[in-house]
Amino acid sequence: MSLHADLLEQAKFLATKERGTPNQANLRRAISASYYALFHRLVGETTRMLISRNHSDALALKKCVSRAFRHSHMRDVCKSISQKRLPSKLVPAFPDFKIDDRLVKVGGAFVRLQEARHQADYDTYYHFERNEALRFQKLAANAIDDWNLICKTSQADVFMVSLLIRDIQS
Repeated sequence: MSLHADLLEQAKFLATKERGTPNQANLRRAISASYYALFHRLVGETTRMLISRNHSDALALKKCVSRAFRHSHMRDVCKSISQKRLPSKLVPAFPDFKIDDRLVKVGGAFVRLQEARHQADYDTYYHFERNEALRFQKLAANAIDDWNLICKTSQADVFMVSLLIRDIQS
């Protein structure tokens, strides 16, 4: 199984493992795993798009590229996409770019999942409920499903490159 699929499975497992009142640590880890499922799906696809050849240095290059992504920049790009706007520096190159509704959903899910992960990791006074963790797991799963439907399109290519290039303003 792929990392993103394993993370989705882990999120569901952690959110449902206790019969009674769920452990807050498990719910928080479930929310984090949901975010990272989408994060790693997008990073993995972008890295594969940029380094598609299999040669002796491919793995090392993929590792370098995958470490170049920044969560805050990806959030900014996804926020822009969720509002059906390209990052402003891409507009001159793609003035008539139409953003597919599935890509809008992926962008919106990324932003919401990152906010939830921050709350789960840093707001120790917030009390999560099982249904919240399961909703975030479902949000990540749906975003990955939407992504899988569009990941081979030219729109997806533009989106993936914008996730990596940090000097693009949203």
